[in-house]
Amino acid sequence: MCRLLVLLLLPAVAFAQAKPGTNYAFLVSCGEKYNKAQLRPLPKSFRDMDDYRKALLATGFDDDNIAFLHDRTTEPERYLPEKDKILTELTLLLKSVGPNDTLVVALNGHGLHFKGDKTSYFCPLKAKVSDKTTMIPMDGEGGLFPILKACKAKRKLLVVGACRNDPKEVTQAAEQIDLDLLDPDEVPEGIVALYSCKAGQKTYFEEDKDRSFFFDHLIRAWQGEYHPGEDKVSLEAIFEKVKTTTSAAVRKQYAEAQVPEVRREYDGEWLVSRGGVRPAAKTAAKGPKPGEEKAYEIAKNVKMTFCWVPAGESPLGSPKAEQEYVTKSFYDGKRPDWMDAESEENRAKFKTTGFWMGKYEVTQGEWEMVMGAETNKSSFKGLRLPVENVSWEDCQGFTKKCAVPGLKVTLPHEDQWEYACRGGKGNEKAFFWGDKLNGDKANHDGNYPYGTTSKGVNKAETTEVGSYEKAVEHSWGLCDMSGNVAEWCENLHTTSGATRVIRGGSWKDYARLCRSTTRYHHVSGLRVNFVGLRIALVH
Repeated sequence: MCRLLVLLLLPAVAFAQAKPGTNYAFLVSCGEKYNKAQLRPLPKSFRDMDDYRKALLATGFDDDNIAFLHDRTTEPERYLPEKDKILTELTLLLKSVGPNDTLVVALNGHGLHFKGDKTSYFCPLKAKVSDKTTMIPMDGEGGLFPILKACKAKRKLLVVGACRNDPKEVTQAAEQIDLDLLDPDEVPEGIVALYSCKAGQKTYFEEDKDRSFFFDHLIRAWQGEYHPGEDKVSLEAIFEKVKTTTSAAVRKQYAEAQVPEVRREYDGEWLVSRGGVRPAAKTAAKGPKPGEEKAYEIAKNVKMTFCWVPAGESPLGSPKAEQEYVTKSFYDGKRPDWMDAESEENRAKFKTTGFWMGKYEVTQGEWEMVMGAETNKSSFKGLRLPVENVSWEDCQGFTKKCAVPGLKVTLPHEDQWEYACRGGKGNEKAFFWGDKLNGDKANHDGNYPYGTTSKGVNKAETTEVGSYEKAVEHSWGLCDMSGNVAEWCENLHTTSGATRVIRGGSWKDYARLCRSTTRYHHVSGLRVNFVGLRIALVH
């Protein structure tokens, strides 16, 4: 369990009265692919870091501003956690960081301290115990502390999640070298340091959650679970909660001591401010929580999972910068006729008191149970595949055969659809996760990416609903809002027209046509193998 996790953070989460900036994160996880002859593999190290990444996304970070290097990557040439790649990517990211921005740098893996050395070392992939030049020093020439100290972000939080007992547990090659127990690093001025345990103690994992007790409680405290209803919490309050909950949990399960430790090197009060803080208990009872899931029986013996889309208001359509990027990059600077102003520009503000949205597109299994197997004309067969080759009229027949007491079963209006798709993040990004898509986060034609020149997968067929849920998580739990099959909406394209709106893009579409703002429309009798449906429950 000996490992090193280093996290440096300027909260946006910043300070009282500080001007808010952009959130950036640089995450590195090593563990599964360490050379066994050099360093003991850490098969669970990825989970802590990936869960923290998700927590950042849930509290105001944008996926486009998070660099994540790990040894499960599918892009080994750039994002494997090797020394040169780590330093190159970190330097690149720090060029964007300003004094009011949030910066998170997290390193998860083994750390070593050699006897007589004035600094400790982080062990990236391919590190050799007998060769310090293959490691990243924390201090000194080429060290992380000097690099981060030069960053324009004025204050940082350093979190070290690592075993601090016998360092020889780290490596089978320990007999080759003299290792020391104590951490020699002096915390630079302006940094607050939080360690997962005191010297001589271990960092324990919670077996049923497959992540460390320390990181589990840090994530929960950071997201606001321990301070419900408060949008600003002091770092001291968070530290104290992490300390008490972690030590109590380890003492109960392992009968061992693991007490997180704090070093403070700053003046004044730090207040952590989170847009995604959980509601207070007194207000939670008034209705479902954002993204809360509930299974409703929509027809006899047919249960479907729905996600709660919370009350709120948001602009629709795309900002001018997105319109100009699309026109310039894909249409030689001239907007095509079909890309009318109503399609691409900020159309209006949508306001809702909340509604239930189908977590998944309607599957063939659900369609057959409601409408009969003989009505399933889908080109790609499979009970968990989305139904397609259905017209708008067919969808009306489906909703009319469904019933939920107290709620109306319907296709969503396109304004409801877009509001739900964006997940409460406004309309400044092309997709709810950011501005890039190349087949990695949705089922579409990855040969034609958006926001990147890197081409991706083109499956050329539908995939089971929810297949991309882990690739990028929606803040309200919805799946396949981009790609797979496009989805019929309830409303007409124009009040004087006869065509119905289709949203979301499909398996056959280029990435730019899977953007949250893109509006198709067609006659209601259209049946094609890339259009299906998703249903909503409204009051």
